[in-house]
Amino acid sequence: GVCVFKLDAKQAAEKFKQWIKKRWFCPKEAKETAKPKDFKGIYLPYWTFDTQTTTTYSAQYGKHRRKRNSKGETVTVTDWYRCSGTYEEFIDDQAVSGTTRHEQSMLNGIQPFDTADNKSYKPEYVAGFASERYSVGLKDAWETAKTLISARLRSNISRKIRTEHHADVVRGLHIRTSYTGIKYKYLLLPVWMACFKYKEKVYRFMVNGQTGRVSGKIPVSPFKVVITVLGALLLLGVMWYISNL
Repeated sequence: GVCVFKLDAKQAAEKFKQWIKKRWFCPKEAKETAKPKDFKGIYLPYWTFDTQTTTTYSAQYGKHRRKRNSKGETVTVTDWYRCSGTYEEFIDDQAVSGTTRHEQSMLNGIQPFDTADNKSYKPEYVAGFASERYSVGLKDAWETAKTLISARLRSNISRKIRTEHHADVVRGLHIRTSYTGIKYKYLLLPVWMACFKYKEKVYRFMVNGQTGRVSGKIPVSPFKVVITVLGALLLLGVMWYISNL
């Protein structure tokens, strides 16, 4: 399938301008001079997976309470309890990149895509754009998908335990998941790619061709980093001083 471009090159450039203006650590000069050149529209390969998951789990949940210690100080202690159960969730369109030619962190930064809004492949959909063939096969993509799904399930199960038991924390969560009704799609997803130059260095970025979400590298101002660190230290110092009055 194909998820077609919803933004043209001009709209992608505007999204980039809005994005870089909000980067605090980026030097002002870079923001003013960053002019992306040669926007390239490309369809990148992705696999998506649907599956019903059934997970058995065991864990410990903790409830905090306040008490006085032997010195008469009020401290927080945690009472721990064991629990176990079964959790079911249907996973819809878990996306996995099918390319190794681009930085994964940059690809992650432009997620998510609306993969449900896909059309059966037709040559006219990709006419005028580059299309990359997958370099990550189906088997390897499924292994990656299971890792991503597992992280999602662990988060949801931890939330479920805290809610059901009115707990404050969860630890020692062990899960075992079975997958049924596994289905997959091979999709081409739309991405605008470009770069800009600042002080003789090239910075590359991507724009999601559906949503306009931007991800990429930017120059960093050491001065702004120092100011931020000093400001944070000053704030912590004030808070410490107030708490000890």
